[in-house]
Amino acid sequence: MNFGTPLSVRSWLADRPGVLDLPREERLPRMQELADTMLQRIGDVIPVTPVPLAAAALLSFGETLVRRADLLDRIGAYREHLLERDAKLVHAERTPRQSWSGPGARSACGGCSRGRVTHS
Repeated sequence: MNFGTPLSVRSWLADRPGVLDLPREERLPRMQELADTMLQRIGDVIPVTPVPLAAAALLSFGETLVRRADLLDRIGAYREHLLERDAKLVHAERTPRQSWSGPGARSACGGCSRGRVTHS
């Protein structure tokens, strides 16, 4: 398994002497820096899979009915945005249309209770 580059909290704290002794209102923004660094590192190693990518694209419309072509275009735009930033995508070699065609595509997204994808 790949967990990314380790981050030593001991070293992080040593580079910021006294940070844990600061008053709460001064300490919390500094600790947020640590949390943000950790989340960024996790995001750097966790791959984006097709279903969450499609879900994000679908939710971005804010509608209950979305045309399939529009959804695939939006997935493609999100995919390109992620690839430009060197994100790890599962099945990055596939286009959205390749990933979302065939028998599995309907069952993966057809049971969505928040909205429907139409072919028109």
